[in-house]
Amino acid sequence: MSTFDTYRKLAAGPLHSTATSFRMGAGYLGVWTDRTPRLVTLGLKAWEPGPAADEAVHHFWDELIEAAQCSTDAALQELKRGIDDLEACAQVDQSPGTGTAQPTGKSDKA
Repeated sequence: MSTFDTYRKLAAGPLHSTATSFRMGAGYLGVWTDRTPRLVTLGLKAWEPGPAADEAVHHFWDELIEAAQCSTDAALQELKRGIDDLEACAQVDQSPGTGTAQPTGKSDKA
């Protein structure tokens, strides 16, 4: 294995981790950006006195839990994508007859 291949493999982990973290944060931010106006509206309705306040509190908590689940799903999806990308980068094939490893850039996982 050449020195360049060694450096490339050493750099792949942090680079993929950074990209994955960015994508996870962007997905998380997107979910909460979409859900925040509805949560604020429900929160304000819950503060108003009257019979609608109890229903607004119930809907607020339902919406909050749903938003948390969606943001977690988005983060996990990006984490799985990052792992697949890193595995694809690290995959190597033995070149026949040369005894040297060559990156394939392909992952066996779908």
